[in-house]
Amino acid sequence: MGPRLIRALREMNQITIAAINGAAMGGGACIASAVDFRIGAEDCLVGFPESSLAIPLSWVSLPLCVHLVGPARAKRWLITGEKLGAETLAKWGFLDGTAPPETLLKQARELAAIYAARPPLAAQMIKRSVNMMVGSLDEAIMHMDTDQVLLAETTGDFQEGIRSFLQKRKPDFKGD
Repeated sequence: MGPRLIRALREMNQITIAAINGAAMGGGACIASAVDFRIGAEDCLVGFPESSLAIPLSWVSLPLCVHLVGPARAKRWLITGEKLGAETLAKWGFLDGTAPPETLLKQARELAAIYAARPPLAAQMIKRSVNMMVGSLDEAIMHMDTDQVLLAETTGDFQEGIRSFLQKRKPDFKGD
């Protein structure tokens, strides 16, 4: 379901905006990566903790993250599973803006009003063209997305990642 959700968000004609308040982790971060624009509360946190569970990032979200923050930052963020705050996320280009939590939705609605006032067909064509230009190889690269996750779930490291998460302790990965 995850890859289909991400694809639907990317292919939707309408301009999409995420207002991130609190934490967006894992699937929530993948969804935020898939929309056109992201505004975060000044105290928001975004992270991809999958690697902490010995799982590669899925939902065709790896290329989206790379497109947003660049390859070196994406590798750092995705491999370490760091939870990044709004200041870093804005500096890296993941967030298009930040706002105090109490005005976050107001600012997101103001941004939505700006895009809603534009000629719909032109906006849709620009959105589709940019997405195709930037992401033309994403599906080809991520064709084994589900297979990689299923393979990772058969490893001892996956079992250790799950156990350590449930036991609230640091994992002891062995590479198996």
